[in-house]
Amino acid sequence: YQSAFKKVIICCLGLFSIVPSFFYLSVPGCGKGILHFIMMYLIGCYISRYCCNVNINKKKTTVVLFILFFIIFSINYISTVLYWSYFDNHRVIFPMSRDCSLLIVVSSLLIFFIFKSCEFKSLFLNKIASYVFYMYLLENSFRKVLNMYIRLEDYTNIFVFPFMLIIYVIFIMILCAITGVVHRLAFGRIELWFWTKIEKSLTSICKWLKFDDRHF
Repeated sequence: YQSAFKKVIICCLGLFSIVPSFFYLSVPGCGKGILHFIMMYLIGCYISRYCCNVNINKKKTTVVLFILFFIIFSINYISTVLYWSYFDNHRVIFPMSRDCSLLIVVSSLLIFFIFKSCEFKSLFLNKIASYVFYMYLLENSFRKVLNMYIRLEDYTNIFVFPFMLIIYVIFIMILCAITGVVHRLAFGRIELWFWTKIEKSLTSICKWLKFDDRHF
């Protein structure tokens, strides 16, 4: 099972991250879509199951992370500066600067390992983290609605713009979390019942096919 799991992850990384890092290919979501969300989830599952006892050097990992940040920001800055530049009537684009690039994946994993090496517990942070998926799904929709009334572009030249942006982001996060709370209160029990039925059905099918549970 571990070998098959690893092959799936390698295929996903190759198709949706490594290749688009060097060639400008059309990737669904460009690193922000559900495809990459599932890919990172699979990587996290693999780490939690097979690499949970991996020890890292926090200082060296942090140094590598900052180097990657510098490379990512530099590439994005250059890409932004050359955004309207043309060469042979083609816009200048760096594949490595896209959100689906390998640099972003590696940076995310390094951040995960750094936080994993820290020993702290917070019920508040865990509660907020439980609503991350709602933020991922809904933030773009809420931004579109708010942009109808508040256009941040009109305030980019004023001194308080960074503070406005922070308040704007926090407000959207709160709206997403409130929506998540309402959704759980309205449909939480129904969804739990539904997925429990699905799990029992799949378990019955596996037993009927005489699959050994150790394969899963």
